[in-house]
Amino acid sequence: MGYVKKFAGLATLIVINVAIFTIMFLGYVAATIESPRAHMGIQRKIQSIYQNDSHTGYTIRPNLAADLPITPDTSYTVYTDSRGVRVDAAGKHAPANPAVIVIGDSQTFGMGVSYDQTYPHALSRELGVEVTNLGVPGYGTVSALRRLERFSDLHPKVIVLGHYHDHPRRNINVCSPAFAVFSCITVPHLAKTPNGTFSMREPGDNQSALDQINAYFNYVTGQGPAYSIWLDYFWSGLRRTRDIFETLRLIDFYPYKEPIDPTIAEATTRLLLERLRNQATMMDARPMVPYIPDYFGARVEPAPDYLTRIARELDIPLVDPTNEIQDIKEHDPEHLSVPSDGHLQGTPNRRIAHLLTGKIMDLGLIN
Repeated sequence: MGYVKKFAGLATLIVINVAIFTIMFLGYVAATIESPRAHMGIQRKIQSIYQNDSHTGYTIRPNLAADLPITPDTSYTVYTDSRGVRVDAAGKHAPANPAVIVIGDSQTFGMGVSYDQTYPHALSRELGVEVTNLGVPGYGTVSALRRLERFSDLHPKVIVLGHYHDHPRRNINVCSPAFAVFSCITVPHLAKTPNGTFSMREPGDNQSALDQINAYFNYVTGQGPAYSIWLDYFWSGLRRTRDIFETLRLIDFYPYKEPIDPTIAEATTRLLLERLRNQATMMDARPMVPYIPDYFGARVEPAPDYLTRIARELDIPLVDPTNEIQDIKEHDPEHLSVPSDGHLQGTPNRRIAHLLTGKIMDLGLIN
């Protein structure tokens, strides 16, 4: 009988503590709540541009004509063809025989800008040849190379890898940084083995995570359930819970926020640039790498020494637009990045394309 009383007392204590924690958490959410729907301020449908993909974790949907908001008053349109390649108008198809293929992340894709403001488009205009843009937001080098495998039927003269400064972290992270809001969108990545080498890890099934993200945007844009304070509580509480869990390191959707070990960055970059060179050789093409620096600080930092050295040793031409982007930052800052978005605008993209064009012409890769 005494054991029953002790157990009942312990259970009561647990219930009281859970209730106190729940009340405190709800109070925290109430004190910090900002209606997701009011925060977005966009009362129209945002079409999802992503779909699940077993090879790259996720990819761009085919046959898109999606109007994507940047702010409540501005937007840009994304069109894709039947293979999920970004093109400049509805019903168009990426070239069947491009002279240049460009792979990379959101800077290559052109997040926040119309297609004619992307550096692949500017490169096509400067060279006077057809260029295919295979960029996908959130990709690192691993996913970009895997996407390239799907287009091995093409035979370009040049394959350009847009190497954003953050790629070394993305290449060893299980989750895509582009979607770390509620759920981890898993991507292929490199993991260190006990013997010090790196092996490829496969992505998981991301369908449920993508469905959750779509449900959130359907609600905040007024396309899902009718407005409800309880749904505001639900979505805000979910975000707060995620933030708390990540702060406590109980979950970590993007663990490599801090600069990674330079030896790991160098080793993985070398491995992946070797794969780029090998894939380009199989497609009878010449690889080339434009470095896209971190331009959010006071100074734009150039490509790291190890990247310059690896590119030279592998005979992969490296283009570094650091000086050009610094010049824009100092003298034309309003045309550096997309307001409320942060991705490069057309002005720096054209500078990148100009440098690439000069390198390609100097090497005689395009007649």
